This record gives sequence, C-alpha cells and structure tokens, in this order.
Amino acid sequence: MLLPLIHSQPVWMRRLLPDSVIWELPESLCVGKSEGSASDLQQGNVPVLLLSFDDGPHHEVTPAVLEILSGFYRDEGGLKAHFFMLGQQAARQPELISRIRAAGHVTGWHGWEHKRGWMMGTRAFVQNALRCQALYGSSWFRPPFGSIRPGQVRALELAGLRVMMWSVLSGDYMQGLSPDQCLKHCLQQSRDGSVILFHDTAKAAPRLLYVLPRLIEHFGERGFRFTCI
Repeated sequence: MLLPLIHSQPVWMRRLLPDSVIWELPESLCVGKSEGSASDLQQGNVPVLLLSFDDGPHHEVTPAVLEILSGFYRDEGGLKAHFFMLGQQAARQPELISRIRAAGHVTGWHGWEHKRGWMMGTRAFVQNALRCQALYGSSWFRPPFGSIRPGQVRALELAGLRVMMWSVLSGDYMQGLSPDQCLKHCLQQSRDGSVILFHDTAKAAPRLLYVLPRLIEHFGERGFRFTCI
C-alpha cells in the first residue's frame, strides 16, 4: 500500500528548524467558520488553504495548472497560488515566468538545481538559491526534498529569503498512486491553514491535473478560501 508512504514533514524537523520557517498559514488567517467572502478572509473569518507547486515551470503542465486556477474566483482574476520554480527550468522559459506573475501568483525558488541542503555546505546551498533571485527576484524559497539545516535557513534569511515548507504533501509525483487515491489523501489530510504541495511536472501531471480542480471544488463547497502569503 503506497498511501502510508505519503507524509508531512516529521515533527522533529519542525522542532529542528527555526520558528521563522513557515509550515502552515499564520493563525491570524485561520478560523473554523464555514462560509464567508474575501473581505471576511481579511478578518480571519473563514478557513483557508494555500496551494503551492514545485519543480516547474513545465512548458505544458504549468500552463494547464494556470488554466485550472483561472477558472476559480473569476471576479478576482483567478485563484492565486505559490510557484516554487527551479532556476534552470525558469531560465529556459522566461515568458512562462511572466505569465505566472501576470496572473497574480506568488513566485519563489526551489534552487537553481534540485539539490539536497543536507548534502551541501551552507555557502554552496545559499549560492544555489541566490542565483535564481539575482536573475528574477522574489523573496520566497523552498528547499528541494525539504532538505535544509538550521544554519542554512539563517543564512538564507540574512540574504533576504523566507523559507516555506508544507504541511500536506500531495503525493502527485508517485506514479504507483492512482488519481483517486491521490485525491482521497489530499482531502483527508488538508485542514484549515494547510500548505498543500503539488508538482507542476510531467511525472506528476496525471494526478495533479485530476486532483487540483476537484480539491478546489471540494473545499470551496465547504466554505474554504484559497489564499497566498
């Protein structure tokens, strides 16, 4: 059974890393009321979720994700999300970065290359992140595999980057997982304040593109709002 292998970051990781690392939406945005408007969201009167996408941009999958998101909250220009991109991918598709930003989404970095912080020295790790920032800006960073040491977090923060992890790992990258299993997992694990991690990649696409609209509809019908930080 594959589902038990899908997990959130372990508790010890949260305890190890500085409190400044974001795992879930701030409590000021999270309350347990079931319905409300965008103005209510500003007052913390509705349950909220954050969608995030790693490892892109991909020339086919990312536009498909943007199209899905644009179909919700049409009166607000579409549902907004965080995109944590690989620098080497982004450098080949600057027009796609422009499209993501023009739609009002939040862009962040996943490193120039997809490297584990635990296997790198702090200076090399930070340089891998700052190479992206130097070209395209943005103050958000998510470490590949969630692999990062406390000293690396502090070094990134000194360089002006904020680190966002996640609280729900979708499992969309698991090719042995059916789209329905992936959806069930996401619905069961998500709650008020969850930061949900998807991947806008070819490998994840069969599950991602099935789960994403259904997850948004499911929680929208239950009064949740999707937001960014």
